[in-house]
Amino acid sequence: MKVITSNRRALKDHKVLQKFEAGVKLTGSEVKSLKQGRGKLDGSYIKMVGGNVVVVGMNIPKYSSSSQGAYDPIRTRNLLLNKNEIHKLNGLLSQKGFTAFPTKVYLKNNLIKLEIGVGTHLKKYQKKEKLKERQEQRDLDRDLRGKV
Repeated sequence: MKVITSNRRALKDHKVLQKFEAGVKLTGSEVKSLKQGRGKLDGSYIKMVGGNVVVVGMNIPKYSSSSQGAYDPIRTRNLLLNKNEIHKLNGLLSQKGFTAFPTKVYLKNNLIKLEIGVGTHLKKYQKKEKLKERQEQRDLDRDLRGKV
């Protein structure tokens, strides 16, 4: 599994409770562009539109040697999930406080997959606690490394 791009900001701002793996409906030049390592998930989110799951705001720049005419790099793209996953995702999103966001885009068996995280937004004090715990763990690891 080769990670093409990840959404580190979303992982920092949200507590991920469940993850889904989805395919993305793309054009050929978008696939080539992603395989070159281009693409951004900043500010993108997942929503339900008429029974379909879509990703909004995912930026895939134009492939360098493409002769496509009008091209929108931030268009809404359909996600490919089975019915059970769509129902489960819809049930989670209907609860108050839950949001869905893309966490990373990666290659799996030469197919482009999108990992969807479903969770709640962290409060400011929760983010500070998380940073404090990580710093304490780093200090502890550094001390143990020095004694061995």
